[in-house]
Amino acid sequence: MLNITELGKEQQITPIWRLAFRPFFLFGALFSSVSILFWGLFLAGKVSFTPYADALFWHSHEMLFGFVSIFIIGFLLTAGQTWTGRRSIHGMPLVGLFMLWLAGRVLMFLGGPLPAVVVAIIDLSFIPFAAFYFYRMVKSAGNKRNLFFVPILLLIFTANLLFHLSHLLQNPFFKVWGTNAVLMLIGLVMTIVAGRVMPMFTANGSGTPKVEPIVWIEKSAIGSVIVLAVCYVSGLAYWLPDPLMAVLFSLAAITHLLRVIRWKPWVTLRFPLLWSLHLAYWFIPLAFSLFALHKFGWLAQQSIAVHALTAGAMGSMILSMICRVSLGHTGRPLSPPYFVTLALFFVVLAGGLRSLGMLSGSQVPLLLSLASGLWCLAYLLFVLGYARILLSPRIDGRPG
Repeated sequence: MLNITELGKEQQITPIWRLAFRPFFLFGALFSSVSILFWGLFLAGKVSFTPYADALFWHSHEMLFGFVSIFIIGFLLTAGQTWTGRRSIHGMPLVGLFMLWLAGRVLMFLGGPLPAVVVAIIDLSFIPFAAFYFYRMVKSAGNKRNLFFVPILLLIFTANLLFHLSHLLQNPFFKVWGTNAVLMLIGLVMTIVAGRVMPMFTANGSGTPKVEPIVWIEKSAIGSVIVLAVCYVSGLAYWLPDPLMAVLFSLAAITHLLRVIRWKPWVTLRFPLLWSLHLAYWFIPLAFSLFALHKFGWLAQQSIAVHALTAGAMGSMILSMICRVSLGHTGRPLSPPYFVTLALFFVVLAGGLRSLGMLSGSQVPLLLSLASGLWCLAYLLFVLGYARILLSPRIDGRPG
């Protein structure tokens, strides 16, 4: 438990800098909404800009390393305090870490003011510093169970490095390598975190018995994504035959489907913070199935599978998780503002339109515009509904 004698010092810190989820969730959501809006306007020919590398590079990089990464790190630095009983990063060190993330976003957007190598160094610095703070917290508590997140974060950093090398060395393959590697790494993080929280959240929220894990299903679901991550991080995936990769993706899809069915999604229908989390997870077996179809040669565009995993699973799971975590870690009841239900519905619908809508032929531009608009609205509703919560002290007076 945290030392209550630190409460006096805690009250001297501006609330937003008391724990990582506060600035990271609030400004990460705002960044997500604004950047997708800008991307949609760019695709429609309404605006133009010259970012670092090029516009497509900017969009891919910022959604994975600007948007998704800040929520993973915000979650880990916040949950780590609960897991270890040790005070997580706060105050001026948290300000510094946030400013490092923000500097990366600004420089990636502006592109030109600084040499590309300087922009790369600044952007690349965020994840290692965050990993250090997380490592120091769990190591000091002897919390070996969660140390594995550190190498995952460093591998995500490596994928980011590959992105930058693709620009600095003018080698497009590095971007492909980095993209596929980070997709599987983030998929692994979602798989692990969901396995820990979803049975508990579902039981507590719905008042039903907790679903106990079946060991072989859990090991198969996690292990299948570990195998995929190893294949793509190491580059082995580019040497293995496509039918073999298709089989690996199929096995991952099947085990994840078994896993999510066992979590009894039908008991969540009356609870937005639950059904949204379950729907988000369904995008994972869907995405792996689409990857398998692509590797079998039955689906021409891998982008459909990629967006099922990113716009679908990542976008929906992040919004659902931050809506819940922001309430729980500010001492509030798990009853979100009424319009958050709309936000959760909008982001799930946006994920479906952004991925499966690409199969619609002539309607693709319309559906992509609609998906972008729904995404922007969903994350903007979070910002509007949760800004006061994230900018205010915990209502129970505890640190954080």
